[in-house]
Amino acid sequence: MKSKELIKQTKSQLQNRLADKKNELASVLYDIKIGQETNFSVTRKIRKEIARIMTSLNMNTFSKEEVSEPKETIKKDSKKVSKSDKITKS
Repeated sequence: MKSKELIKQTKSQLQNRLADKKNELASVLYDIKIGQETNFSVTRKIRKEIARIMTSLNMNTFSKEEVSEPKETIKKDSKKVSKSDKITKS
C-alpha cells in the first residue's frame, strides 16, 4: 500500500494493519527458518510496509499535537576571543 493511501486511514485501522503485518513477518521468518519459504525478499517488503505504517502513525500523532510555545533563544556572547589572546593570558 502506498503512503498516500495510509495517511488517509484512521489510527485504529493503521494499528490493526500494523499488527497484521507484524504477524505476517513472524510467520514468513518462521517459514524461512524451517525451509518452507525460499524467497527471502518477502521479508524486506513486509518490513518496508511496517515502516510506512509506523511513519504514517507518527505523522498523525505529531500533526495533531499542539505546538508548545517556542523556547527562548540563548544569546551568545558577541565578543569573541582569539587564540592569540588565550595564549598570552595564560
